[in-house]
Amino acid sequence: MITTLHASAHRAEAILNSLESGEALPALGTAISQVIAIASSSDDSVSELTRFILADAGLTQKILGIANTVEYRSRAGSQVTTISRSVMLLGFDLVKTSAMAILMAEKLRSVSASEAVRGQLLQALCASLVVRNMTARFSPQQLEEAAVAALFRNTGSLLIAVFEPALHTLLQSRPGDPAVRQQAEDLLGVSVERLTVSVLQHWKIPELIIQATQPCTSGVQAKAASRSEWLRQMVTFATELVPAIMVQGTASQKVQSDCCKRFSAALDINDAALHKLVQNVQHEIHALMTGLGWQSNTTHPADTGHTHLGDDFLLQPARTAGSVQHYPSGKPFAARQLLLAGLQELRNSASSAVSPLNDRIIPMLEVLYSALGFRTISLLLYDHSNQRWISVMSIGSAMPEWRQPISGSNDIFVLALQKNLDIVVADTLDSRISDRLPEWLGQRYPDTRSMLLMPLVRAEKRFGLIFAERERSAGEGYTADESELMNMLRQRMLQLLVPGTDT
Repeated sequence: MITTLHASAHRAEAILNSLESGEALPALGTAISQVIAIASSSDDSVSELTRFILADAGLTQKILGIANTVEYRSRAGSQVTTISRSVMLLGFDLVKTSAMAILMAEKLRSVSASEAVRGQLLQALCASLVVRNMTARFSPQQLEEAAVAALFRNTGSLLIAVFEPALHTLLQSRPGDPAVRQQAEDLLGVSVERLTVSVLQHWKIPELIIQATQPCTSGVQAKAASRSEWLRQMVTFATELVPAIMVQGTASQKVQSDCCKRFSAALDINDAALHKLVQNVQHEIHALMTGLGWQSNTTHPADTGHTHLGDDFLLQPARTAGSVQHYPSGKPFAARQLLLAGLQELRNSASSAVSPLNDRIIPMLEVLYSALGFRTISLLLYDHSNQRWISVMSIGSAMPEWRQPISGSNDIFVLALQKNLDIVVADTLDSRISDRLPEWLGQRYPDTRSMLLMPLVRAEKRFGLIFAERERSAGEGYTADESELMNMLRQRMLQLLVPGTDT
């Protein structure tokens, strides 16, 4: 039971308590907290975000959908098939923001699929995009926290739309009416803004971001005297500009004019720049909606004069293309083509040598993981002095990195490394192989039915293994072409592990 609110706040308490019940909503808070933590990490944030997205098939599909829309794919020059490439193409901040918006949409949709909820989600994403498009005046580092705060600014209103639809309708029918806002506060026991704060505190969002969701002072804004004041100004500006993005024509111009008068001095923006900003966000939100499968029934904003975008723009199920065909094991029929596409992406997006090693290796593991349909894939390093395996990187597994003593020379993992042999296990229940599986495998992966071991050996030095597994048997094996492409990926990885050596 959450008791952070005043005892009279019965409806607000009920909303907060609902976040702890059922299956979807508690997981929402956990997932959002995890994305925030990843974004706040100074080390390996790109690889961590990639792994987080890949662990959720639905999230993976939607991020790839964004990267393959016309607006973004034209930058890539070819189809984008990996999350690693998507992060490089779209930018870390856009992928992070989109991931949080997708999580909110998917989890809340299990509770309510109303147009009001959809509208609040679109407004939140638009506000965040407004902040992201202010890069001509402020650095990305300055804008990162403001973009997250803008996404969460209307969390209270969003949850009221989910749990108190009648109250939400009243608030939307008379926006800015002090009497209505007071009536809402009397019903909730707290203000809508205070409800937002309580929810974000429950989700363990950083306090600076929480405070940035609160409105700045009324009237024309002067230059901020502190970072926290600037954040509130930026988030308030983005939120107040959203109606200009949702409509066209005179109504949009009026909102833009009001925002310019109120924030031009504080945020160094004029009418022309503001008009360009609105156009950019309108184009970007259309691209995002298409990629996410939240399709619009309207035409592109550049082609309309006075079209209102809010009513039929939101969260409509996208027409799905034919799904990728798989063997019963989960391996795609088109594995060779997917491996080729992944290798081409790696060539087109070669990471800088100063990038963290994890950020350069994860894309290679991802190509194998996605193209071959594994449940999990891990990089195991061989600790010779302590005779143990060390799992340093995984995709698809919620397990933390682990260490496991080597069990003996009969161990199939040891055999693969010592003999420098690629070993394909089609069925772990096969009596010819089952007695050579290490005991720890059954403890950590009790339902593994097929697996692949690819040793990492260079100049007689044994670094470790690529270990991938599925929960179903895989009698189809790998073609010669697939094996050659898999080896090319391994050689690229060895080049990173042993710089300066030839393949």
